[in-house]
Amino acid sequence: LGYFECIGYGTVIDSLSAIKRLVFEEKKLTMAQLIQAMEANFDGYEDVRHFLMNVPCYGNNAPYADEIGKAIDRAAVQFAHKYSRELGVHLDLRYVPFTSHVPFGRVVSATPNGRKAWSPLSDGSSASHGADNNGPTAILLSNFNTKNYDYRERAARLLNIKLSPKT
Repeated sequence: LGYFECIGYGTVIDSLSAIKRLVFEEKKLTMAQLIQAMEANFDGYEDVRHFLMNVPCYGNNAPYADEIGKAIDRAAVQFAHKYSRELGVHLDLRYVPFTSHVPFGRVVSATPNGRKAWSPLSDGSSASHGADNNGPTAILLSNFNTKNYDYRERAARLLNIKLSPKT
């Protein structure tokens, strides 16, 4: 029995959403421009960072981003399924990094979702920090919509939803 951990799930979804939308579909940025902005940690590239942070993001019940998340989840559970059979052990996919998204974020440079270098990655199966704008129900729906229920090789998803004191 074993498992492997997915860390930065929301960060990856939002990064791929930004690249897909802005580089390949709308062509507002070239890949070279995106890389240059990330290498500068977005200093002097605030306009690029603004574009990146305003594409459809995971945690908002946005089908565009959630479909990317579901594809990532499917690839991960298919990997677990394949190697469970090949190795003769049961492997599970987990999205439960506890607090490892913080130290891992400290060694990851800027990402295509507009996240600045050396800041925390997204937590578990939670949305990227500040990217969820449509309330807790949308977060729950995105989490639900990105799961592939036809595989049993999954252990758990940690979903943190932070509510304001006013709520």
